[in-house]
Amino acid sequence: IWRDRLSSNAAINYFPFLKREDILESAQYFMGVALLAAQRSRDPSTQVGACIVNEEKKIVGVGYNGMPNGCGDDTLPWRRSGDNPVETKYFYVCHAELNAIMNKNSADLKGCTIYVTLFPCNECSKLLIQAGIKNVIYLSDKYHDDEKTVASRWMLDLAGIPYHEFIQNEKRPAPSRCFRCRCFTSFHRNKCMETTKINNKYIIERREHSTYGR
Repeated sequence: IWRDRLSSNAAINYFPFLKREDILESAQYFMGVALLAAQRSRDPSTQVGACIVNEEKKIVGVGYNGMPNGCGDDTLPWRRSGDNPVETKYFYVCHAELNAIMNKNSADLKGCTIYVTLFPCNECSKLLIQAGIKNVIYLSDKYHDDEKTVASRWMLDLAGIPYHEFIQNEKRPAPSRCFRCRCFTSFHRNKCMETTKINNKYIIERREHSTYGR
């Protein structure tokens, strides 16, 4: 009896066979993973996450900025400035892109796309080029005019690697972390962060940030 009913068009129309439509797009999902990875960083001033995806839309590497393995987070400095450069974090911190590459679970990264919450610096772009990354999707480019970022774009252009700003879907935005209370909820995101509309692009910016490196 049930077999006959299931075979009829009326039964097919009756049962809820329709799939969900309000899901995260692939790009939103991968950038969300990068944002979530950034929450693992112990850097008190800048948290960056990266997610590497292969041509089959599978995640093959995730990383965030932090101290090298075996170097205690409580031993090396996290400060951004000081009289002695050796006492600042810049000599020691491994960027998210580097860690994502080192954490890869595939033989190579040729043809992969990297989703990163902050535009790669010049050193990270060298690594991306050498690793065979073919596309860069970034969320923030707050150091656009910094010398390191200018050099980074130059190298990516010469290597033929396109880089694009991540544009959020207005109907279903990707998870983005609140820089004040660190939560992912849309309520706090809208309350604590500024959204600027530039050429129909929504760019989330911090209200306050330093202009000196990462």
